[in-house]
Amino acid sequence: MNFLGGILHKNFLKFLTAFLFLAFFAGAYSDYLTPTNTAISIGDNFFTPDGITIYQGDSITWTNNGYNTHTVTFDNASIDSGDLRQNYSFTNTFNSVGTYNYHCRYNSMNGIIVVENRNSNSQTCPQINIQRNDITLNENSQTNYTQKIYNNSGQNFYIDTVNAYSNNSFITVQKNNSDYLVSANSTGNIGLLISTGEVNSNIGGTISINITGHFADGTNCNNNQMNFTINVTVNNTNNTTSQTNCPQISIQRNDITLNENSQTNYTQKIYNNSGQNFYIDTVNAYSNNSFITVQKNYSDYFVSAYSTGNIQLGISTGEVNSNTSGTVNVVISGHFGDGTNCYSNQINGSFNVTVNNTNNQTNPNPPIPQPNPQGTPACADISLNTQDFVLSQNDTQYKEFFLHNYSDQFFYVDFAGIYDSVDGAYSELWKASSFVEPNSTGYVGAKVSSLNASGDVSGKGNVNLRGHFSDGTVCYQNDISQNSFNINVKADTKESDAKAIYLDNKCTGFRFDAPVSKTLPGKGELKVYVNNPLNEIATVTVSGEGLVAEPKTFYIYANSFLDKTIYVTMNQSQGEVKYYVEYKCGAFNQSTKIINGANSSNLAEKVEINASTQQNGNKYNVQVNLKNKSNETISGNIVFDIPSDWNIEGKSFIKLNPNESKVFDFNVVPGKTLDKEFNGKVAFRVDSQQIETQVKFSPSAGFGGIGAAFAILTGNALLIGFIIALFLVLAYVASMPKQKKQQWEKPNK
Repeated sequence: MNFLGGILHKNFLKFLTAFLFLAFFAGAYSDYLTPTNTAISIGDNFFTPDGITIYQGDSITWTNNGYNTHTVTFDNASIDSGDLRQNYSFTNTFNSVGTYNYHCRYNSMNGIIVVENRNSNSQTCPQINIQRNDITLNENSQTNYTQKIYNNSGQNFYIDTVNAYSNNSFITVQKNNSDYLVSANSTGNIGLLISTGEVNSNIGGTISINITGHFADGTNCNNNQMNFTINVTVNNTNNTTSQTNCPQISIQRNDITLNENSQTNYTQKIYNNSGQNFYIDTVNAYSNNSFITVQKNYSDYFVSAYSTGNIQLGISTGEVNSNTSGTVNVVISGHFGDGTNCYSNQINGSFNVTVNNTNNQTNPNPPIPQPNPQGTPACADISLNTQDFVLSQNDTQYKEFFLHNYSDQFFYVDFAGIYDSVDGAYSELWKASSFVEPNSTGYVGAKVSSLNASGDVSGKGNVNLRGHFSDGTVCYQNDISQNSFNINVKADTKESDAKAIYLDNKCTGFRFDAPVSKTLPGKGELKVYVNNPLNEIATVTVSGEGLVAEPKTFYIYANSFLDKTIYVTMNQSQGEVKYYVEYKCGAFNQSTKIINGANSSNLAEKVEINASTQQNGNKYNVQVNLKNKSNETISGNIVFDIPSDWNIEGKSFIKLNPNESKVFDFNVVPGKTLDKEFNGKVAFRVDSQQIETQVKFSPSAGFGGIGAAFAILTGNALLIGFIIALFLVLAYVASMPKQKKQQWEKPNK
């Protein structure tokens, strides 16, 4: 014992130094093991980020930064946040490795979470193979290139990063669209956008691609395990007899004849013979002759699959000495729905323009357009059907006014403007037809925005419209009937009047407005507004949850708008009207939350709540007992009033059937070990009402401060081992007889 005591005494400082070093190392390692919280933002049409990888024990907080109510609902129904209004948050801790898919119950938003084992190590990935396909491109071109990735394993493989770079100055590359995951024993895609520059001759280059990813069990694959090279041959087009083109897109060629010193609006047809939408990116038109000038007036934004679109050109002629001919060239670039590009050297066409010298014509040119202030019968054939605007505070509305042409001539819109004299509103032109065919209908679109006002304001808006007929007759604002409209701005806006607006600016302003929520006395009606400025019919399918909504389907015809009444009959305390809207450019979901005002009595009269707490290690099991005393189904959320750094595990959105009692279990983990009792609250919330009860969290039992310290160190086996060893040494010394203890403390020299 003297020998052992001497060794311990002589090496005590060394032992203590080593112990403190290992404790510091273990503390740093425990930081790596410390769970983290990641934020995900909820927008009105997306989660951001919508795909994320975290470690076991980490948590995620979703915050609704949109205007509409959303949910975080797992596809397997294991977790549901309940309704999250604007600025509401929901947090969940992930304690199991795996893949979690989730969505919003109110629209098509979805996301994915991958939870990895924190201690997973990288290793080679022989089950992942990448297809290599060399390609050939023309100079000054670009293409969307798809690379296949094969997963030959029995579990999902998740692509974390894709990096691509070119080894040559005349080739540039960037990642385009890649699959987030490749299912077990399946194939995925990696998308690249490859562009080429100018080359003097046919030449080859290379692109290198590095990929990282992981399997569902947490096994990682690094970029030195999954990399490959593809060869790219770039052709000099001067030496190439053929090149990539877009044969599914063609331009109609119609030669025309005009008089000198005249102008016309010429419509060119573009045909899409493919099975997908074609989007027009640019239209350029030019003439090879000095006596012909041309400009683009208007073109369709896209051409539907197997359909026809329009490009309108303004063509003017100058003076000629004799009948002569020239050409107009039209050059188009665009892309298909799958991203395939068509360039200006691939879609082009020309047509001939014959210009007549009017001195050689029996019938001279039409007279130069002259103003017609008195208003001839021709101008009386043009009428405008305006609509009134009723807005709430800080509201914006779009409406189309029908422009009717009852004549047998084309009417060309030279100018259109919208203005008002309302202090509290701002009006402007939204859009307008460039021409209206004989005996047909066009439109003038108005946009009106309300401003902050101390009270209700109203006034007039006006349409300033000027145009001319094919024969040159000019019509001014005063010649066109019904060129004014009323604007009313309401200062007091109820919550139920707030609109959930879907506006597709990329698709010529398609718009759908519906209330976010509305309270009805058992039954009633709500209004939706749809503006369809497109040349195809739109369909709205209506369904009800907890209610009956009629009609089930209604239509909005091409180039029209509709204020539609939905009739609602409630059979629960609350429900939802759901709309599925299909239109030329796609489809989307929208909804209105309906509250049954006939059953809006005090929630405390309908539901009882109580809660109990039981400590389990560093967790607290909270049981919430809810009893529905009413004869109606009640849905709501269980919410806790506790510190924000505490984690809660459990299903928050619940539904109680009539006269039903249920117990709901939650695991609550404090942000730090409690050293004194904490009194929190748990509540059952339904819309703006809630009932609550107190819930107590007692401090950790056992060794007091030592127990708390031990709990903090839980999970770090290395550090705990040294603490136990030190404890055993101290216990051994304490158990020695006094004489031997003194000998050990003061060994003989």
